[in-house]
Parts: sequence; C-alpha cells; structure tokens
Amino acid sequence: MSKLTDEQKAILLTALKESLAKSSAGMQVLGAVEIGDEICIVDFKTTTNNPRANVTPENPQYVFESSTKKQFSVSGLGIPTMRVMKAGKDASALGTDFMLSNVRNNPDLEFFKQALESLDEGKALDITAVRFKCITKLVQSDMGDTAKPALLPSCYKRYDDYLAEVRGANVDYNDARARLHQSGLKSEFATKSWVNPDDRRYFATTPVFTVAWNQ
Repeated sequence: MSKLTDEQKAILLTALKESLAKSSAGMQVLGAVEIGDEICIVDFKTTTNNPRANVTPENPQYVFESSTKKQFSVSGLGIPTMRVMKAGKDASALGTDFMLSNVRNNPDLEFFKQALESLDEGKALDITAVRFKCITKLVQSDMGDTAKPALLPSCYKRYDDYLAEVRGANVDYNDARARLHQSGLKSEFATKSWVNPDDRRYFATTPVFTVAWNQ
C-alpha cells in the first residue's frame, strides 16, 4: 500500500494527468510485468541519480508495485500508452491474436488516458488505490513490417544510438524506433522466434490490464 499523504496523492494525480495529456507514443511500457500481476502506483519521482535515465519534472518516473512487492518504473512519456480493457471486459474480448497491431482498433481496448478521462469527475479518485491486473501481453510489431514481431530495443544493432535519441528533446519516438529496427538484429538474436517459448523474453511486449478504480 502507498504511504503517501492525501496531499502527496493529489500531487501525484495532477502529475499523472499532465503526463497523460502529452499523449506520447512509441514507448515500451511495463514489459517486465507478468500475466496475473496486479499492480498499483505507489510513488513518482522527478529526479534520479541514474545518468542513463531521463527523469525530470516534465517527464516524471512513476513507480508501480505488485501485490508481491515487485516494483516497476514507467516514464511519464510511457504512461499514456498503457493499454487497458474497458469496464466489464476481459482478455476474451481480444480473441486469440497475440499481435498488438491486429487489435489496435478493438472497441473494448483503450489507452489508460481514455479510461481516466471517462470517469465521473464528480467522484474523488485516490490514484494509489487503483489496481491494474495484467491479463495478457501482446507483441509489438516491427516498424517496417507490422506482421513481424519486434524484439526488445537492446537486440538491435543501433541500440546505443536509439537510447541517445530518445533521451533528447522533442523526440519522435516512432521515427527513432523505425531507425532502430532498420539497423537489423545483432547476430545473437537473429534466429529468435516468438513460436519458441524460451525466446519470448527477447520480444517487445505490451501488457494489457483490467482496471479496478476503487472509487
């Protein structure tokens, strides 16, 4: 459970809404979350001692925690792209397709931003009480071939250049990711296949959540 005060929770909710308003796309979000994990937001940070992380007041880092106390950090630039099911829907609404590109237009799937905006503004919301349960993980597409599953950014030859690019100002994440994929896979990852369960950890996946708002 979050140890934030009511005032800190209000500040967190305001920051979250500001991040959602930016609607940045192209960021991998919560790839380490496993199906069945239930997580909630417990904190957010505007500074970091990690020189490899892009954390600023304009791009906070949100900290999620699971019921088993595992923690996951999400950039403010990634928060808008969290995928959630509409109220009353579950994974069955997505069918058996495992590719994110094939379910983007599913009417039962939406962004967290849309889900939050649909809430009754008249009801108080404790954002730290909201529970996100991961019900499935969908594979992201290669930027050049939407039918081809994409691997994690670190599997591509241009990974270091990509990192430097996405940490800059006014980034076009889709363009950066396209250049990353065009660079080709490092030799040790060239034969990885989603069909092989042992290889799946190398693929870029997007978790999908059901949301319990607890209003």
